[in-house]
Parts: sequence; structure tokens; C-alpha cells
Amino acid sequence: MLASNQINQEALTKQRQAELDYRKYQDSVENKREDRKLDIAESKILSDVKETNKSIENLLAVQQQLKRFENTFANMPKKLESNTLGRLRNATGFQTKEEANFNSQRQLLFNKIARDLGGEKGVLSDQDIKRIEGALPSYTDSMAQKQAKMQAIYDLLADRMNIEGSKISSVTTDEGWAF
Repeated sequence: MLASNQINQEALTKQRQAELDYRKYQDSVENKREDRKLDIAESKILSDVKETNKSIENLLAVQQQLKRFENTFANMPKKLESNTLGRLRNATGFQTKEEANFNSQRQLLFNKIARDLGGEKGVLSDQDIKRIEGALPSYTDSMAQKQAKMQAIYDLLADRMNIEGSKISSVTTDEGWAF
């Protein structure tokens, strides 16, 4: 009976050890799952931060292009000349260097404003183009009108910069990350 009791005791000890080993195994598997979840979450956060940084870089490029465009205003003819001789030069292709630079800068801004400020994707519709064209200073606008339109674009740019900046701060504060 003593031998039988000892055999039962050994079997019970082996069973308990097997249960402990199984629990350790389950814990290690669970820890690996948690580690994988953390890795995935960290990758998503880093991806979001990189995307936001890219958006901010694009917005800074828009800001530089806006400043270059605004610098062309000083060399433009006055409103009366723009409405008469300027339109004629534009239609016939005999623009002055300053007029050509203004029109070129304006055309370059279309895509930047639509994509980076307006968030447009894919092909721009005629309505998108008309909306952007109306927002940009035109050849025949007075200096005051050009400056007012530029201020509206700068306001939109500032709003987008604030949104992108808040995305970064929410990711870094909500998730406890510091970059």
C-alpha cells in the first residue's frame, strides 16, 4: 500500500508539473500575442506619424509656392492694363516675362492647392477646377483683391497645418509615445 501511495504521489506530482508547464507555455504564447499586438500598434502609430509628417512637408511646400506666387504680384501691370493690353497679350501669346511667370505660378498652384489643401484625390472635375480658379488671384484682379484671395488661401493653409499638428500631438500623447 505504501508503494501504491508513493506511485500515486509521483503521478500526481508529474500531473501538476505538466499543468505548470502547460500554463507556462500558454503564458508564453499569450505574451507573444501581446508582443505582436504591440508591434502592430507601434507600426501603425509610426506609419501615422510618417504620413502626417509627409502631409506637413507637402503643406510647407505649398506655403513656399504661395510665397513665390505672391512675389509675382509686384511686377504685374495695374488692373486697367491687365484688363486691356494684358488680356490681348495673353490671348495672342505675347505675354511679358512677368505675366508669363504669374500665369505659370498660378497654374502650378492648382494641383498643390487641390491635392494638399483641398484633399482632392483622383481626377479633378470641372467644378473643382472652377472652385480653385475662383479662389486663386487672377490676372485681372486688383492688388487688394489678390491679397484678399491670398489671405483666404493662407487661412486654409493654417487650418490644415493645425489639423496635421494636432494629429501628431494626439498620437504622441494618447499612445504615450515621444518622438
